[in-house]
Amino acid sequence: MNYIVIMISMLILITSSIFGQSVKLTTDKDYYEFDEIIKVEITIDFKEDSVLMPDFENFVIVYGPTTSSSMTITSGKTSRTTTWNYHLRPIVGGNQTINSPVFIIKDETYQDNDISISISEGSLGKQELERLKFEHFIDLAKPNDTYRYTIGDEFGYIEIRSKGNWIIHRRLTKDEMDIIRKVE
Repeated sequence: MNYIVIMISMLILITSSIFGQSVKLTTDKDYYEFDEIIKVEITIDFKEDSVLMPDFENFVIVYGPTTSSSMTITSGKTSRTTTWNYHLRPIVGGNQTINSPVFIIKDETYQDNDISISISEGSLGKQELERLKFEHFIDLAKPNDTYRYTIGDEFGYIEIRSKGNWIIHRRLTKDEMDIIRKVE
């Protein structure tokens, strides 16, 4: 008897994860100033086999992705939600498109519509706009797998450049921080 209840429960879990797949791509608004951070949220209600995230062309990923997942069972019905959050900085103004990621389940693809947003360069002076574009150029000029370190009074860490972003690699030990301070 317990075996049958377990099998029925598993069947409900499996079928609820197969039907009703939806992808939702959102931003916090449609119009941005050039120096604003754009918050992008991607939410799905299923377990994907694989995902092809957008490359966020004309944007720099400032932060992310952060991921959260939840699963609820209400009256025997299971629902699952996974959310990815990105914070982006534009590198060009005008009308821009944020492409939807593509999720794959058993050779079927799922995606939302792309989002069009407008980015104004009006609030920045020409010098400020050129400075931001130059900073972005410098960031792109650094090759992947470049390392850098940051040291404070008590803590330090090493970052590695990967896919155009700096990712914290590891914390520095006190001895490593002392050696670096002597070299500087």
